[in-house]
Amino acid sequence: MRNSMIEIVPYSSSWPADFERLKAVYMQRLPSTVKAIEHVGSTAVPGLDAKPVLDIDIVVEDAGEIPGIINRLSELGYIHVGDRGIPGREAFEQLKETGPFGLDQQSWPRHNLYLCINGSASLRNHLLVREALRTDEGLRSKYAALKHQLAEAAGGDINAYVEGKSSFLTGILLQQGFAENELEVIIEQNRASDRYSPGRNIEQASPVDYVEVTAVWEASVRATHPFLKEEDLMFYKKLMLDQFLQSVDLHCVRDGLRIAGFIGTGPESIEMLFVHPDYMGRGIGKQLVLFAVSDKHVCQVDVNEQNGQAIAFYQKMGFRTVNRSEVDGMGKPYPILHLQLRPQV
Repeated sequence: MRNSMIEIVPYSSSWPADFERLKAVYMQRLPSTVKAIEHVGSTAVPGLDAKPVLDIDIVVEDAGEIPGIINRLSELGYIHVGDRGIPGREAFEQLKETGPFGLDQQSWPRHNLYLCINGSASLRNHLLVREALRTDEGLRSKYAALKHQLAEAAGGDINAYVEGKSSFLTGILLQQGFAENELEVIIEQNRASDRYSPGRNIEQASPVDYVEVTAVWEASVRATHPFLKEEDLMFYKKLMLDQFLQSVDLHCVRDGLRIAGFIGTGPESIEMLFVHPDYMGRGIGKQLVLFAVSDKHVCQVDVNEQNGQAIAFYQKMGFRTVNRSEVDGMGKPYPILHLQLRPQV
């Protein structure tokens, strides 16, 4: 993903204080069964230059605890975005830059939040690298120099930056006794070509894209809306091309030149979200929703009641059903659920 230049700054003594501020909220709101809350990543290493973004691991003993903690974190204003291909680690995104709903409403420190199972490769990776860098000044200096070099070479491509660090970090893990098969998994996870990031390749669509977007819509609907009659599908297809696409703020994700998925938003709502069947299950829908929430400030969406897959998806993203209509917006007999993204304290 190429965005603004990657920022590497000198170590700040405010970082551990920022972590403690966040940790205090988690300890107040999360179950007592949470085993630990760890400050990991470069901001947890005194004296190390870093991107000014904290990395935090909430640690639990058992996977059975994860659903309850996901619910608690949603009350604090987070969306669960799945494991992103890393077993034993669940990732979260913030809905807003301010603090938890119902608490101080102050700006929170920039941070990445993860929920890890104790003993997982992901957690051991984070802890071993942290301790190695904390105790070895020479290693710390080499890593800082590498990060500056990679940040300059990568421009704004965060994926290239992450992949460039991979061999250095896996070298540390190998010295710390990490199994080679686990290292191979980590290297694969860090490959930029295989990893999607929120916002990656999301761009504004234009009228010249409408025909292809409509084709993506039709392929997606045929795969996910078996309850829709053929004559109704054709009815909506014409409306998509002639009216609906023109009435929304339309963005798409591309794979090369091909449109893989798209989202249309209104002032506060997701009006349409569709991913081509060839790209389903790759996190594109989550990326588009996160983009809509963070950049377009949406908080509601309507979903066909018969589309259980979509309902489950939005619920996992933090949406809750607040109302129901017996017919859809065109008066056809397809019940609609009205969902809102309103975390409850």
